[in-house]
Amino acid sequence: HPQELILSIPHKCILTSELSPSQEPQSPAMECETARNLYREYQLGNASHYEPYVTYLKETQPMGQLPSMWSDTAKALLWKIVGGTNEMNQIFPPADPTGWIDHEWIYDCEGNPNNVLE
Repeated sequence: HPQELILSIPHKCILTSELSPSQEPQSPAMECETARNLYREYQLGNASHYEPYVTYLKETQPMGQLPSMWSDTAKALLWKIVGGTNEMNQIFPPADPTGWIDHEWIYDCEGNPNNVLE
């Protein structure tokens, strides 16, 4: 059945930006407010409504896994693999695999360059 409901998740269980639809950015590469909201929940620890999810992330997703957190040598190797030196001339996806922190978070979201979690 094309209209059959397979799964329904209550909206209150979804960690979002908590912005109204009219405030949401049009098509951001990174959802800045959702990331900020996740950090706020992370800081709340056991008091967070999303505690099981946040605990799962803390326990299973160590810092440094994103290519944007890798060493310069590792980033250069990844760029060699995707076939380019920047997103304008790369051959393989993902687009700009090393820029999430330096570009999207710090520049687009105005994140703290001294603390990538803020």
